[in-house]
Amino acid sequence: MIPHSPSSSGTGVEAAESTITKYSDTYNLSNGLNYGPTVGSPSLIQFLTEHVDIMHHPSYADWSLSLTSGSTAALEIAFRIFSNKGDTVLAERFTYPGAIEGATLVGLRFEGLELDGEGLRPEALRRVLREWDSSQGPTPRVLYTVPTGHNPTGASQSTERRRAIYDIAEEHDLIIIEDDPYYFLRMGAYQPGQERPAQTSDLSSYLSLDPSGRAVRLDSVSKILAPALRADWVTANPRIAEKLIAYQEIRTVEINGLSQLTLWSLLEQTWGH
Repeated sequence: MIPHSPSSSGTGVEAAESTITKYSDTYNLSNGLNYGPTVGSPSLIQFLTEHVDIMHHPSYADWSLSLTSGSTAALEIAFRIFSNKGDTVLAERFTYPGAIEGATLVGLRFEGLELDGEGLRPEALRRVLREWDSSQGPTPRVLYTVPTGHNPTGASQSTERRRAIYDIAEEHDLIIIEDDPYYFLRMGAYQPGQERPAQTSDLSSYLSLDPSGRAVRLDSVSKILAPALRADWVTANPRIAEKLIAYQEIRTVEINGLSQLTLWSLLEQTWGH
């Protein structure tokens, strides 16, 4: 075993070298190279479950967490679970192109809603639901949103804004797909002469505001670690999680074992929560 030994690469970035053992009492290379459960390796699932509990304090007790092969794959499965061909998904007027492409592939259309400096406007969401023209198809049942560092506008919804949107979702029985890959990249406003902007205070996620189990939270390491790991996770109520896992069992089968092992090793043994 090679000890964790930081060294300078000459670029100002520290590098560290470590070895994952083939056999050990915890998660090891032998496990990572073998078939595993679709939901994810027990060791990584345990860490991420603790992490979600610490960071978001879900408002109901029986929430579930499962790994996915990237958030976009999870999003496409969610569209299949919650919508029928011809349905409309509500979203910000400008939104992540992968979400539009995924919805289009399963026969759905997007209805763009107005934004301001805090992202999606609650008034726009309420108006489109109250004035929905049935000739366009059934009333939308899904809201897709990127609430933090919105792609592509960069806007972040305040906690008050999220509460207002959640209340409308409760009133109209909407599922909220909370795609939040930038949650840990939030920084305060830059001030001239300041070496680095201060990190902003914590924002309440839709998951933390959700006593009804209608929020489906997508978390990702693609923007904070490595895009190609494809070992992201979904947190949702257990009935939704069960459907998600069932789809994955006949699609990806499980998440890449080496990606899971690499992620667990870094998070559990180095970064921590």
